[in-house]
This record gives sequence, C-alpha cells and structure tokens, in this order.
Amino acid sequence: MKKIYSFLALVLALSMILSACGPAEATEAPVVEPQPETTVIPTAVTPALPEGQFVAFVIRSQQDPYWEASRSAVEDKMLEYGIKAEFLGPEAENAETQQTIFANALTRKPAAIVVAPSNPDGITDLINQATSAGIPVFTINTDAPNSSRAFYIGTDNALAGYELGKKFAESIGGKGNIAIFHGSFQSIVDVQRVDGFKKAITEFPDIQIVETIETILPADATVAAITPDFVLESHPDLVGIFSVTGPSAAEVGTALKTKEKCGLIKVFGFGSVHQGVELMREGCIQAFASEKPYQMTSQAIDMMIAYLTGTTDQPKLTDIGIEIVTPETLEAFLKANN
Repeated sequence: MKKIYSFLALVLALSMILSACGPAEATEAPVVEPQPETTVIPTAVTPALPEGQFVAFVIRSQQDPYWEASRSAVEDKMLEYGIKAEFLGPEAENAETQQTIFANALTRKPAAIVVAPSNPDGITDLINQATSAGIPVFTINTDAPNSSRAFYIGTDNALAGYELGKKFAESIGGKGNIAIFHGSFQSIVDVQRVDGFKKAITEFPDIQIVETIETILPADATVAAITPDFVLESHPDLVGIFSVTGPSAAEVGTALKTKEKCGLIKVFGFGSVHQGVELMREGCIQAFASEKPYQMTSQAIDMMIAYLTGTTDQPKLTDIGIEIVTPETLEAFLKANN
C-alpha cells in the first residue's frame, strides 16, 4: 500500500513541476517597420570610382521592356565595381523629356553619363557641353555620331532590319502581301529598322507591303492607334507581319491566336517580351531579333570604367550585332540571357 501512495505522490509532484514549466502567456510580437530595399556593395570590392561619385544612365523609355535587361546589367555591374549608378529616362519615349533629364543629371556633375539618344541631333549640344565640362559621355543602342561622345556600343539598326528582313522574306517563300507595324515614326531606331527591312524586301519583287502602321503614337495624337485586328480584317490575304517592337509583335500574335491563325501568317519582330516568348512557344510568333541589351550594357560599363581609370584608346564604334531567335533556339536563348 505504501508503494502505491509513494507512486501517487511522485506523479503529483511531477504534474506540479510540469505545470510550473508550461508555456508562458502569449505576448504580442513587436511591430517592425519595413525597411527600404538597398543595393549592398560587397565589402571585398574596391570601388572603381571615388566615394560620392555616380554614373547616370539616361535611357529612352522606362516603359519599354527592352530596358529591363539593361537595368539588370547596371545593377550587376554596380555590385561588381562597387559603383553608384542612376537609371533615368522618361516613362514613355519623348526626345525633349529625355534631353531635360540629361541636362538635370549634368548639373549634378556625375563621373560619366551613358545615354541612348531618342534624337541624336537634338541631344548633341548637351553631350558636347558635358564633355567640355570634363564629364565623358558614352552612347549605347543609338549613336550621336556628330557629338563629342567617347564611344558608341550597340547595334547597326539598319543592318539588323536588313538581316531580319531577309529571314522574313525567305520564311514566306519570297512572295505575298505583308504589313509593317512600325513603332514610332519619330524614333530614329524604329525608322532605321524599317529602312533596313524595306531594303531587304526590295530584293523580292513578289512581296508587296500593303500597310505600314504607326503603333506608338505621339502624346498629342488625336486618333487612336490602328489595332492588329483591324489590319487582319482589312487584309485577309496577308502572309506575314513585321513588327519593329516586341510589344506590338505580342499584340499581333495575340490577335492571331484569338482568330486561330497562328502559323498561317508569319510574324517577325524586334525584342523579346514575356508575352511574346509565350506566343512563340505556341507557334504564333516565328522569330524575333534580340539586340542583346544585357551584354550591350555590361560591355559599355566595362569600357566606361576602363576609360575613367585611364584606358582611353578604345574603339569608337562597337557593333554587337543581333541574335535572331526562333522556336528552335528560344529555350537556349532564354537560358543564356536569364
């Protein structure tokens, strides 16, 4: 009997101990204010520029998906070189707004300015002012050849348009009616691409351009942009559509998908956007030309840093060319370009 009482006493004692050691009453977690994201420069990196200096990148349009890859390259190079950089530009392409942004950046005395001119002639005086003030300027994607810029790296847009035009013509068997989705009539890049494309098409006399559409209208335009649906309904005999921009190629591909005409009308364009990639996988876009924005920007920064640190004997012109991407090469292209 004593053993039973002893056992019960032991159980009671253990219960009291466990109760005493139980979980404490829940308390409310402290509220922590979210912290802004910052770019952390690795401490092992010796900054390529003196403390306080920065580089200004002035692009053509913040809305254009083309410049997303360029921004990624800038961010990666900031980490690699331990430099500060600002990615600037108008929301939608506007040459005058871009020039104002360039002029404002110039007043803050950056170590250098990298610019993709919307209007090379319009920004030439500003580039010359910068270099006269000891601030070197480098052009990317589009050149300002009459300015005092240090060097240009990018694409010969007319040649790129010609190369894509040849592939396009071959894909439609060298004959038939086609349409051009031009982009902006005010953009020198778009004009050069179309000029090159038309030069290629003239080598195929059985191809007829039946419509040329401006898909990016000026801010003060009083008419709406013509849609791919309208063009397809107006020209039911089209065999191909050439698009100067990635977004408009995606719009065309979407219209063809809706009408169940993917593959029946060949679509070629410039630049890759997420929707365009998916439409290529579905057979609604047959090819697009990539101007390698990530590689272009990375190489430009390498050359800029070399220039700022004393290596000034670099090529004045560097054409990085284009890569024509097809459904067969798409996945390899995406893997190589993140």
